[in-house]
Amino acid sequence: MTSDTRTRTEYEPTRVWYDCERTEPVSEAVAAAVDKHARGDADLPPLTDHVDTDALDTLFGRDTPGAPRVSGASLEFDYADFVVTVESVGRIEVRDAGR
Repeated sequence: MTSDTRTRTEYEPTRVWYDCERTEPVSEAVAAAVDKHARGDADLPPLTDHVDTDALDTLFGRDTPGAPRVSGASLEFDYADFVVTVESVGRIEVRDAGR
């Protein structure tokens, strides 16, 4: 009997910084960080299936009239086989789930 299960290589957490004042939405920075961490090993579902990207962009993105960026906050959520942490200081961390 043979087993046909594929195992994905586990990697150290990926940490990237985003600039809150740039025009790139935070959700795009998160998607890029996850893609970098996955190293092409994962077929990723849409980020919108796991987090409200509009809320993410509002909370951690640029200050706008009526929607100031939060400070001293972080958000952690599961995305595919990963855990993503976004911090208001501009840091995104992606790690394998279960680590």
